Amino acid sequence: MKKRASSVSAQNIPRQAPDLGAEFFTVAEAAKLLKVSTTTLHRWLKQGRLHAYRVGPRAVRVHRADLAKLLVPTAALRVPPLTEAEAAAALVALKDAQALTAAIQHQRGQPLSASWPLIRHAREERATRL
Repeated sequence: MKKRASSVSAQNIPRQAPDLGAEFFTVAEAAKLLKVSTTTLHRWLKQGRLHAYRVGPRAVRVHRADLAKLLVPTAALRVPPLTEAEAAAALVALKDAQALTAAIQHQRGQPLSASWPLIRHAREERATRL
């Protein structure tokens, strides 16, 4: 029976972080660099959002410039100020909503009381029966 020579497993060797100056990254390195999963990168490749280059029959590499194109800064959400007409319409709508709320409360009486005391009492009763 032959004994296998003990070798260091590839999983135990710590991988260095990908060099930012490198031109091409593997899919795993690119995913780590962008802090997304490799599945996400493969989906982006399939959708055409990211371009890949084959190195041999199986190896796929992603160019650094293509990764940079994915990084798009998010614009701050800017809400334009209301015009005079929009502000006046909003005030009218607010007054109408307040009038409707008052009419419903007048028709129904006071709003419903809180339900948590009833629920607590029912739970305590059930616990004593068990």
